[in-house]
Amino acid sequence: GEFTHYVEVTGSVLSKKNVNISAETAGRILEVPAIEGMRVSKGQILATIDAESIQRNIEEMENNLALARTVFEKQERLWNQKIGTEIQYLEAKNRKEGLEKSLASMKTQLSKTEVRAPFNGTVETVRVRLGELVQPGMTMFQFVGESDLFIEADISESYVGVLSKGDSVEVSFPSINRSLKTKVSAIGSIINP
Repeated sequence: GEFTHYVEVTGSVLSKKNVNISAETAGRILEVPAIEGMRVSKGQILATIDAESIQRNIEEMENNLALARTVFEKQERLWNQKIGTEIQYLEAKNRKEGLEKSLASMKTQLSKTEVRAPFNGTVETVRVRLGELVQPGMTMFQFVGESDLFIEADISESYVGVLSKGDSVEVSFPSINRSLKTKVSAIGSIINP
């Protein structure tokens, strides 16, 4: 008959989507609806950063842009009638386009004051508190996706060369009383000293 030989090892379930979510803009934390262990959907708000100064800059820029558009339209009409210099027309056009790009940039910055979940998953760790000041790049959450899970296990060096990619594996989860059969998807080539 067929004889199947098993090597029993303990492994860990990990996610390829285990990420640290950082602040992309500076400000004070106004709200942290996310709590540790909370399951969230893609796009759900995890924290809100104070955006008052950005909002004021946007309002000021919108006023400047309205004036720049009016000046540009008048210069364009004059230029089409061959009145005024080309440099006046180009300066008005340049100012209007520059303010439009700056406004778009400010609106992008405003959208970054809401820290959102990049994919469906679970909030593992919350590293910020209400009222705390955050800076760009500061880690706010450890977030684990619920897809792209894999099992990682260390085996004895005596089995190096015996196991290969594609070998059958039986995985047992005693805590939930469940088993499944799968295959080895990758074997590392580094030996732990």
